[in-house]
Amino acid sequence: MIYKVAKKRKKPEFIGNFAVNINGLNRFADAETTNDCNVNPIGYNETYIQDFKCKLEGVKQRILADKVHYVVFAHGADSHLDDDLGGQCDTEHWLSCASIFGEWVNEVSLELGKPLPVTLALFGGYRKDDYNVVLDLHLSSINRCRTLLCVPNNALAA
Repeated sequence: MIYKVAKKRKKPEFIGNFAVNINGLNRFADAETTNDCNVNPIGYNETYIQDFKCKLEGVKQRILADKVHYVVFAHGADSHLDDDLGGQCDTEHWLSCASIFGEWVNEVSLELGKPLPVTLALFGGYRKDDYNVVLDLHLSSINRCRTLLCVPNNALAA
């Protein structure tokens, strides 16, 4: 799930990587924002990744238009094949989304000329028989993002 706050509206608006109900917080989002910024990929493996990239491009346009000011990436493990509720991605494709997100953040930051504020969160994961599978996925996702979300200061100054 990715969140943003509009400067003039003073209330949260939401973008999401997966359809996750965040404790009823969607009551703050209007229909336009929810539709435009909810990144909720469809498909399986390669199709899922392509849809994710396409939807990130829409979010990027809102950022460049100064309508989105920060993002929260909640990479939901419930879309993974090994999750009890999952079935959209194998490990390779699921982790690829984390790499794609990190590269996207760096690209947007360069276009903005400043770092895009990002928060990483753990969402989803409903493996009843082995919680470590879910935790391993989340740790791997965060490690991929952590290594990519670093734009050198000299790159932004150029």
